[in-house]
Amino acid sequence: MRRTHPRAPRGFRVPLSPLLPAPGFGFCVWTMAGLDAVTWTVFGLWLAGGLALHLSYGIRHSRLNEPGGSAATDRTGR
Repeated sequence: MRRTHPRAPRGFRVPLSPLLPAPGFGFCVWTMAGLDAVTWTVFGLWLAGGLALHLSYGIRHSRLNEPGGSAATDRTGR
């Protein structure tokens, strides 16, 4: 939308950007740094499982797998 309608009104803007998001990012990194290795391992397994599920669904339901399928879509997203 930013490219197709650059002058359209935006519904939300981050307050005090970039002063507020920067400390928020820092606090997230600080919190994540305190997590145990077991937590990171379980997170990695869940992430890998979710990625495998996402990719297997995408491969089976891709429009490119249809006869005459093309990467190009019309304006309605079909």
